Amino acid sequence: YPNPSNGRFRIKLNNSNESIRKIRVVDVNGKQLNADWKIAEDGSAQVNLDDVANGIYFMEVSTDNGEIRAKISIMK
Repeated sequence: YPNPSNGRFRIKLNNSNESIRKIRVVDVNGKQLNADWKIAEDGSAQVNLDDVANGIYFMEVSTDNGEIRAKISIMK
């Protein structure tokens, strides 16, 4: 959240026993973007996509228990 966003997202998992291992962001053509992300003290992840253009992207979050995929919108 938030979605849509200005390029900064926060990812919080519902299961507190699960950890985020990797975050991957791709555009609608499947091109992988450089996503700057870090894990916060509460286990959530802060994702910074300030340098990408407005549009629809797909975020893939790898966790201990599998992958979560979400469509994200960036509107600056």
